[in-house]
Amino acid sequence: MNNNTQGYGDRKNPNPAEALQNAILLGATAKGTVRVENTTINLAANAQSGVLIDGELTDVSLVNTKIEGQVNGSNQFGVYIHHKKTPVTVDSTTILLNNHYCIYANNAGDQKLTIKNKSNIVGYGALYLYETSDMNVHVSGGSILTGKTKNKGVSDSFAAIAISTNNSTVGASNNEIVIEDSYIGNKFAEQETMAMTPIKINGSFTPIPCDNKIILKGKTIVSTTDNIKNPTIVGYGMNPDKYNNVIMLEGTDVQLQDQNGKPCVIINKPDGSFRNAAVSIVTAIDFGELYGSTYYHEGIAYAGDIIMIPDTTIAETLDALNAAEYTFFKAPTVPSDQGTTPAIWEPYVIPDSVIFDCKDGCLVAKESAAKTYAIANPYKRVYWLNQGEKSFSIKDYAVAIEIKNDTTWVTPYSERKVNVLDGATLTLSTPMVLDTVTMEEGAQLRSALTDVNQKVTAKVLRFAPKLSGNNWKALGVPFTSLEVKDSKGASVSAPSAQEADNGIWFADLKNNKTPIFEVKTDNFGAAGLWAANGDTYTISSEGAFEFKTLEEPAAPTETGTFLMCSNPNTFTITLKQSAYILTADGTSFEQEANPEIKPFQSFVLTDAKTLSTLRSLRIGDGVVTGNQTIEPVDGYYVTTDRGAIVIHTPEPMDVVIIGMNGKVAYRGEVTDGQRIMVPSGIYAVNGQLVRVK
Repeated sequence: MNNNTQGYGDRKNPNPAEALQNAILLGATAKGTVRVENTTINLAANAQSGVLIDGELTDVSLVNTKIEGQVNGSNQFGVYIHHKKTPVTVDSTTILLNNHYCIYANNAGDQKLTIKNKSNIVGYGALYLYETSDMNVHVSGGSILTGKTKNKGVSDSFAAIAISTNNSTVGASNNEIVIEDSYIGNKFAEQETMAMTPIKINGSFTPIPCDNKIILKGKTIVSTTDNIKNPTIVGYGMNPDKYNNVIMLEGTDVQLQDQNGKPCVIINKPDGSFRNAAVSIVTAIDFGELYGSTYYHEGIAYAGDIIMIPDTTIAETLDALNAAEYTFFKAPTVPSDQGTTPAIWEPYVIPDSVIFDCKDGCLVAKESAAKTYAIANPYKRVYWLNQGEKSFSIKDYAVAIEIKNDTTWVTPYSERKVNVLDGATLTLSTPMVLDTVTMEEGAQLRSALTDVNQKVTAKVLRFAPKLSGNNWKALGVPFTSLEVKDSKGASVSAPSAQEADNGIWFADLKNNKTPIFEVKTDNFGAAGLWAANGDTYTISSEGAFEFKTLEEPAAPTETGTFLMCSNPNTFTITLKQSAYILTADGTSFEQEANPEIKPFQSFVLTDAKTLSTLRSLRIGDGVVTGNQTIEPVDGYYVTTDRGAIVIHTPEPMDVVIIGMNGKVAYRGEVTDGQRIMVPSGIYAVNGQLVRVK
């Protein structure tokens, strides 16, 4: 069918049946079913259509048909749908209209449009829904929707899929377009297409299109260009959230790419659903161009959006942003007869809370948003992206990963801070270099690596014991060079002075031949007895620590020798020998066979002969334990006053008062109410711990 007669009017004509010259006209009174099969329709003049549907029919189908138009000219239409309700099917059909509209729905809707079986739709607007609502479109079976035009510039309707209105009372809403296992967008290698944005929802006219949904699924490919004028997959032209225009991806096989097949940068909404895709990091933020003497910005990512760049490092992202001078830092110049002048320009400010999800962490615009995101996403490395006048900079806001329950990591979380809480075990099954690892008393951390060439290390290992001034604990850390800090993070000298009211203290065997303990003035952190009062403390390694399995200490062999040891590992071990373990009340070390030793727990080893004769080691009065409290008996008890210890007893009794330094401060018989003056400090009164201020 050769259509040679020219019609008149344009695509907005309210009566296309009268204005256009139509190869096949299904007029206002047309009924029934129409099938166009194995047919070629040539459109040779302006203002023509291949098939114009102006009536309500049961079905209209194009099967194995070709509609071809001229390169130049205007207002040619392949299939023009100008009536609601009529179902339309395009099956194994090619529509090549170059500079015109292939499938054009004008004031249509409430109907189904099916494009299937490798149909090839190439035009200025491959599929254009104009003032059309409630249309259900399904494109499938390897079909192609792409664009071709002789025009050089962009347009609101040059797209593979376009939805638009025209300042009238008629809207374009509630349309659903499903693209399945098909191709939409630019196809340069096979079609001589011009650069275009594959999907356009035009927000320039009222009523603004709203509540439209486009679903991409299966092995669908959407291709845009790396041309700066067409850098995105979708052109919304308005705030899509306000008008609820949605593009959805179903499944993982959909490909979004540029003209060379390079994957696009995905832009997700704050809830993680798809919003858009762009050819670069910068164009995912802003589509900027110089027009005349003015530089215009069009924001692509909105507040809270997530830019997915999993193969790009934070450093590479910063480089890309800092290189985009005209977008963020500097006005371009405008050539003129008098040389060049700066354009009318202002810097583009990245919307608050936009997130760049990079290979090695996340950059978050706005400082408060970075803090909030870091707290909500402890497993991610989070930085604040600070946009300055001349460059971008970052600040680390990552929070420590908190391990509350038994956890195994098979993914490395290198450079991350980790807090392992009491009762939890963290098992690491892959090599990594952690930042600071804090282990509460009762926590465990073990490496499950079997390759001797692989390591799990921490830049700092920090132990957080639960100490009190009322009893000693048997503890020791598996490193020698250490730093002690209080609850405010300030470094403190340890052990504290013995006469101090508050502090952290350490006791050890007096020597390796005498099972007697004494308070020490140095060597804090070694295996021994620990106590603290008035604050909480952490003990950190000064330098890296490797998590690995070490053998338990060997017992002495020389008769009458004692060795204070601690667990060399950061997980519980079962000794292969007997040892002396501190009792729960902290008064003595009792002999146990093959005891379980927790991380950081200390114990005493001795030789086999001594072990066979000595069942326990008593800490003794020389060391203040504080838990050797003597409960009131017949009215006896002890109180303190400023600079004095007061004894309350119904009858005279012998009292021994010993200071933290192990020296006897008083020994003798006392009566009820007797005041014994002593310097401020901690004392044991017949084994009962008291403090004097």
